[in-house]
Amino acid sequence: MNKSKVMGIGIGRAGNVLLNDFLHKDKRLSGLFVNSSSGDLEGLDMINLEKNAFLFPMINGSGRDREYAKTFLKDEVQSLADTIARYPLQSDIIIFFSMDGGTGSGITPKFLQVLKRTCPNKTINIVGVLPDYNKVDKLSLENTINCWNEISEIAEKNIVNNIMFIDNSKRESFSQINKEAINVIYNALNMNGKCEYGSIDDMDAKRTFTDIGYGVVLSLNNKFSKVEDAIKDAMTNSVFSLPTDLICNYIAISTKDFSPKELSSAFEYEETCYMANNDEHNTIVFGGCDEPTNGIEYIKLIYDDFINKGNRRDKIKRTHVSIDDKSKTSKKESATVKTSFTASELEGLFDDLF
Repeated sequence: MNKSKVMGIGIGRAGNVLLNDFLHKDKRLSGLFVNSSSGDLEGLDMINLEKNAFLFPMINGSGRDREYAKTFLKDEVQSLADTIARYPLQSDIIIFFSMDGGTGSGITPKFLQVLKRTCPNKTINIVGVLPDYNKVDKLSLENTINCWNEISEIAEKNIVNNIMFIDNSKRESFSQINKEAINVIYNALNMNGKCEYGSIDDMDAKRTFTDIGYGVVLSLNNKFSKVEDAIKDAMTNSVFSLPTDLICNYIAISTKDFSPKELSSAFEYEETCYMANNDEHNTIVFGGCDEPTNGIEYIKLIYDDFINKGNRRDKIKRTHVSIDDKSKTSKKESATVKTSFTASELEGLFDDLF
């Protein structure tokens, strides 16, 4: 694909981190950091507050509240749309965001609709991040499920093209997952080449990567001599959530260590398979796959377990303790409740407290 036409947009802290790693891959890529908290931008070296950042004014984070985050976009939708309009040459958008947070999870579904309406000729591709199943709480699960449902409704209207989900439960650290995910996505943009069976140009790569539906990108390890073993390993160790089968519309295969022709015979596709060789990686891109459901179904099971545990818990218990102190019951010593204080009295109160 033509890198000068690719633009990444990171929404929320997780999306900003992914975008930062993405922009490190190639100077030709453009990016926009969108957030509600300036503190979330700390440590990101690819950001320039005057050139490639959009901060919602008078806001300091969403507190993981999706509904509250939506009000940010409602109040500043025109300003954000105007900012996107400053990138007229970037025709292929990749949006990075977390499914379980507040800003990214809450804003992204509505933002996708705004972006499609204001920039109808751009392809809109999304990379959502599913939470680590082993480190979730009820709010995280609830946000993920609600965000998933909103994204699904949008997808049914063909507002977005390619959809991918990073699975944060696949590795020990987020930084490791982010690095692997960005490497895989960037390789998918670098499929161009030729081989004895055909070639892949910018348009072929774009058609595959931005096909409407769920997208899958497999990175094959060259330690395997058999393609079957390499494919199985790539699917098992992928940091992305994968569908149960890889039947798709388009396939693009670009390799340096394997035969594209041999790999192509291992999959089913409805439209066509593009094949090429390159000098850097072994990558297979699938366009137009079915949506994976195992991940979200498991998240729903964990969420139901949280709900059931909550139902088994009694209401919050409160203990009331009374003190019968006869020394303070006389009218002479009874205190009068004050409803207002002077400045000097307040100053004395704070001195006593601290």
